[in-house]
Amino acid sequence: MLVVAGCAAPDGSSPAATGSDPAASATASTTASTTGSVQSTRPSPRTDGSETTSSEDPPASPRALAEEYEVRVAGGSLPVEYGLVFARVAVAMDRPAAEPPSVVRIEPTESMELGGAEYSEFYRLLGFRVSEGRERALTAAAYVATPETVVINEAVLADEADAESTLAHESVHVVQYRTGAFERIAGTAATPPGSTAERLLQAAIVEGSATYVEGAYVRRHASEAPSPPESLRTRTANGSPAERLGVAPYLAGARYVDARVSGPGEVRRVYDDPPRTAEELLHDRPPGSEPVAPLTVRDASGDGWTSDAEATDTYGELFVRVTLETGVDEATAGDAAHGWGNDVRRRFVATDGDGEGAGEGSTRTGYAWAIRFDDDANATAFAAAFETWREARPANASTVRLVRPAPETVVFLLGDERFVTRATASGGDGAVTVRVNGTG
Repeated sequence: MLVVAGCAAPDGSSPAATGSDPAASATASTTASTTGSVQSTRPSPRTDGSETTSSEDPPASPRALAEEYEVRVAGGSLPVEYGLVFARVAVAMDRPAAEPPSVVRIEPTESMELGGAEYSEFYRLLGFRVSEGRERALTAAAYVATPETVVINEAVLADEADAESTLAHESVHVVQYRTGAFERIAGTAATPPGSTAERLLQAAIVEGSATYVEGAYVRRHASEAPSPPESLRTRTANGSPAERLGVAPYLAGARYVDARVSGPGEVRRVYDDPPRTAEELLHDRPPGSEPVAPLTVRDASGDGWTSDAEATDTYGELFVRVTLETGVDEATAGDAAHGWGNDVRRRFVATDGDGEGAGEGSTRTGYAWAIRFDDDANATAFAAAFETWREARPANASTVRLVRPAPETVVFLLGDERFVTRATASGGDGAVTVRVNGTG
């Protein structure tokens, strides 16, 4: 079982699944229990996170803030004083005026399962599947769907240090809501709006900064708890591809934030000027320094296969890296994904008897995933890693093939075997045309 802390997204989607597959996303429940204990609290005078004290006022004391809070605990009791945890986080982030949530709700493990019953076809073809014996993709340690409610898995509460660390992480998300962090990063990605690449990047910024602040909190206030990044790495060392994808934004984002700021009080700088691509995030490059390279994937007509030009997606370097890690070591995957310039995935369908061997009314599906790199050497490195990755796939895995229509561009073919074995890709580095049987 993978337990991921820190699900937060302004639309209420589960952060544990954020950036993975739409089929694995879940809507987080925000309905609070009608019973519960009350810890000390106060409503903050401002909801936008702006400061309300004068320049002559002394710095806010976490203990003093906590004594004014009113945070209800529903569904049980916490092993730590949540108001103090939140106040420490708010002060460390230099946001002492941010309001705490109204309630911390404790839920049983079975209520904390997130994501769909299975990933979409493209993900499954790559090897992303819900682990055997599980009904949902992930199990959350905690999540924040609105700034008024923190939801925590009762299983986490058995270890006081782990509970405190997890609650600190969720407190960062509440502060993010209160201070407009989501609004500041919205629309800043260079990749297409709504794409997997955009969602993964935003998840890395949101969850990475929360993991970074959580780490600082642990070092100062909960030294018995493990380092958050190390804990995530340990939990997924032998995990499934889905688990690796689930934690990748946390790890990559935390490392990026650590490289950009000198302490939790500066995290807001990342929201004000965030990375535009996963490439910038992964390689500590200045925001906007790595523009996305031009790339289109066209559908050749008259070959019996059709493709909706709107049904495309872009995945980004982080996704490419995690995909390869399912068959090669991390260093090789990182080198092979390095130099990512752009990618476009397009879905092709043959129906009503079109395509050899298809019965009347049946549907065959194939995918062409074009990836453009910065240069020939990067594309060559990816092609070599692909062959190792392909050979490491299970014996019953679907057929995959890689073609190279131009020096900087590769096209990953997968899906229906006829499509994979007979499709061709032609064109240049900025525009690729896919056809089957060489006709059209």
